[in-house]
Amino acid sequence: MSIGGKYEDGGPGTGGSAGEARIPKIVFGSKEGSKQSHADLTNLLLQLEKDLDALGSVREACPWALYKPNPNQEPFHLSPATGRLCTGSNRSGKTEGNVLEAIACAYGERRWLPEWHPNRKVLLGSGKPMPVPNVGRMFAEEYKSFEETILPKWKNWLPRGSYTVKKGYRGYPESLTLDNGSIVYFRVYQQGTEAQEGSSGHWASFDEPPDYSLFMAVRRGLMDAHGIWWMALTPLSEPWIWDMLLPQAGPGKRIEHFSYSIYKNGPPFGPMTEEAINDFIADTDPTEYEARILGQPRYLIGRVFTEWKPEPPFYVAPSRIPPMWYRYCLCDPHPRKPVAVLWLAHDPDNDRVVAYDELFDKRLVTIRDVAEAIRDRESAHRNLYETHERNNVNIRDRIIDDSAEEMERGSGKTIVQLFVQEGIQFRKAYKRNKWAGYQAIHQALKLSPRTEEPQLKVFTSCPTVCNNFLKHVWDNWRNSQGQYKDEKQDVVAKDDDMLACIRYFYQRQLPVEYQTVIAHRPYQVNRVAETTPAGLWTGV
Repeated sequence: MSIGGKYEDGGPGTGGSAGEARIPKIVFGSKEGSKQSHADLTNLLLQLEKDLDALGSVREACPWALYKPNPNQEPFHLSPATGRLCTGSNRSGKTEGNVLEAIACAYGERRWLPEWHPNRKVLLGSGKPMPVPNVGRMFAEEYKSFEETILPKWKNWLPRGSYTVKKGYRGYPESLTLDNGSIVYFRVYQQGTEAQEGSSGHWASFDEPPDYSLFMAVRRGLMDAHGIWWMALTPLSEPWIWDMLLPQAGPGKRIEHFSYSIYKNGPPFGPMTEEAINDFIADTDPTEYEARILGQPRYLIGRVFTEWKPEPPFYVAPSRIPPMWYRYCLCDPHPRKPVAVLWLAHDPDNDRVVAYDELFDKRLVTIRDVAEAIRDRESAHRNLYETHERNNVNIRDRIIDDSAEEMERGSGKTIVQLFVQEGIQFRKAYKRNKWAGYQAIHQALKLSPRTEEPQLKVFTSCPTVCNNFLKHVWDNWRNSQGQYKDEKQDVVAKDDDMLACIRYFYQRQLPVEYQTVIAHRPYQVNRVAETTPAGLWTGV
């Protein structure tokens, strides 16, 4: 009995990549197949053998053309950004993608993509094609990382005989030179900043986060060629990345951020099984879960206000505030940091609060500069309303941190007195028990079971407030003895300027005349009956 089958083209045809071979399929038991002659089937099997040989030839000549990015890696490779931040969990494919992108830079193209693909060519930050040969630098925490992880991946994806590796006197790899003339230098963070000064190149990659000074030294070396850079890291350290780079990142911007999930390197995308992933999660320290599994920066673990999220109903688009709401201007001055100024609107009938504007500008150096900016902002706030409403759009109270009452050595006056000279009167904040203020903010962030809305909202016109809510964290013990102590009962005195202003509002001790006004709320001639617009408390 003969076995019949028919040929189906399962290959890429004209649209496949260099790494895909034309592999035929044989469908057994079909009527057409039963009529095929033995010669036809022989030809079919010979074609299959030929295509498999072609696939083997591709593997021999250009192994990295067979690379198939997982869903974590693909957006990273396709991004045209000058800088790319790839943060994610352990075993999510960061290092693999890092090495393959480095190979693509060294050859000037991503050969796993079809020739017609717009992202096949690697581009410099200027948009020009990456020159070949070129110079690149790969950074890691220690040479052991190159010896055990990074260099083996290079060898796995490069054809034999296409490169030479130079090792240092300690036996660790120092550089890799390709047959096309491109050179890749392997560097470790322990070498410090001075070792990188004056070194130029076309691209650079960082396996795990570098410190700021080293990063800037490398960036200076990329300026001549307008080179590109990327980081592949598990976010366990170096918070400067989240303070300085991440706020600049976004789709279509010069820096893009990509979050890698461990689950996208499991079935059906990667080599890990679901059981292996779950076992790893079970053994992970709970304090590192967000960083190692979800890619959340470790220094953001232990946030004070975990309930706050940068999305509705907490963080909403600006909308009209009823003119009769009470308005407050709160200030937290600093000698080196920018003076923090926050404007809040308060609905006394329903105890709802919205942060609607802020001032945190390092260009405002003097109190006079800050006072002028405050007047300009408040004038702009009033101009949003009709003429008959503007009498009600006034600041009800101004509160400032009590440090503003300390005498300035240069002027012999306090910050409060300097503001008075500019026609702005603040009174001292009441902050005897700051934890009471924290509790008040927590209470205001609770979602109402009836409306599913918090009592405190922030307009997206207040990015510093958003930043504070996300980055204000509990403090930890600095040494190894901390593991034998209870959790530290204090917060890190950082990223809290606007939160301090909100706390001053909730802890305010109103003067007697204000309390009287609140108790009676006399009718005002210009008052216009107005209900809260839906958009203000829903973000829609």
